[in-house]
Amino acid sequence: MLLEVRGAKVIANNKTVLANVEFVIGNPGVYVIVGPNGSGKTSFLSALAGRPSYRLLGGVARFRGEDISKLSLLDRARKGLVLGYQIPPRLRGVRLVDLVNEIDKVYMSREEFGWLEERLGVKEFMERSLESLSGGERRRVEVYLVMLQRPSVALLDEPDSGVDIDWLERLAEVIEWAVCVKNISVVLVSHTIGFIWRLLGMNIIREIYLAWKGVLTRTGLEAEVALHALREKGFNGLARMFRRSELSSGG
Repeated sequence: MLLEVRGAKVIANNKTVLANVEFVIGNPGVYVIVGPNGSGKTSFLSALAGRPSYRLLGGVARFRGEDISKLSLLDRARKGLVLGYQIPPRLRGVRLVDLVNEIDKVYMSREEFGWLEERLGVKEFMERSLESLSGGERRRVEVYLVMLQRPSVALLDEPDSGVDIDWLERLAEVIEWAVCVKNISVVLVSHTIGFIWRLLGMNIIREIYLAWKGVLTRTGLEAEVALHALREKGFNGLARMFRRSELSSGG
């Protein structure tokens, strides 16, 4: 088992955001988390990555069989659990090339990932400061920086948010490349049904998880069924559907 979280609480700023979390990654692929704003999706990714003020308490939280609950953000990243921020930390006066060079000293991946640099269109940003980038540009940069760190699990928090429609197809291709070429598992938080649907067409989605009313759990539904329910009936409808599925299967 690559990543296993069972029966844990997600604590954000000393407040319980999610209880009895059940989240498991086995085979490489995309594990999608959907849910309304404020349902705890970002807090879960932050707690998994080990961000300060976010914790996983109780239950089981293992990465490659190792308890990660007490590891720092840096230690988890070095082991292959890497977070792509929804709102990256402000790094005033830091050029992208400076950050890339520092990452390359550790992972020696920039030359190998030249295709990625080209596909995400980040080469043109190299001499610019990170604070000068627009929201959509920073999302593309964030995905690039995550992949440079050679993750086993990439935690991508709304990487499609604010990205121009012309770049969404390329972003989907990058995620497909990560899964199929690099054997990376991607935990994807997204509100964009069309973007998730594009990944479904690539046959790389393994599970759909729902954050809803203080709980995070797998829906147990086929991805296409879950996305249809979400589009037609919203989060409440999706929750009702997978609960009926659990009852009918004796779960």
